[in-house]
Amino acid sequence: MSARPIHRWKSFWLGVLVLLLLGGSWVRSVGHLDEVAVAVRTSKVVAHWASGEIAVTRYPRKMRGWIPEFEWATVNGGFERQWVGTPFYFRTVKLPPAGARLLSLRAGHWFLILIFLMAWASLLAWRLRRMKRLAAG
Repeated sequence: MSARPIHRWKSFWLGVLVLLLLGGSWVRSVGHLDEVAVAVRTSKVVAHWASGEIAVTRYPRKMRGWIPEFEWATVNGGFERQWVGTPFYFRTVKLPPAGARLLSLRAGHWFLILIFLMAWASLLAWRLRRMKRLAAG
C-alpha cells in the first residue's frame, strides 16, 4: 500500500487557503488602510493593514480620543503605497505626562508569508516522510 498523494491531504488545501488569504490581504493593503480597534479594560488595541504591513498597537486608556468598544474603518488612498513593508518591528514608547506605555508591533506581509511557507513546508515534508514509513512497514 502506498501513501496518499499530497494534493489529497486536508493540511495541503488548508495551507493553500491560508496562503491565498495572506496574499489577498497583502494586495489589498497596498491601496487601502483597514483598521480594527477594540477597547478593552485598560487599553485600546488597534490592528491595521496598510502599505504592505500588518501592525498591532496598544494604546493606554489615559490617551485622549477614546473610541467605542469596537470600531472598523477603511480608507482608500491618501497615504504612502508600498509593496514591501518592514520585515519585523517592535517598539515601546513612554508617553508624557502620565508615563503610559505605547506598544507597537509591525510585520510585513511578505515576512508573514515566508514564515508560514517554511512552517507549512516543514509540516508537509514531515508528514510525507511519516506516511511513506508507515506504508512501507
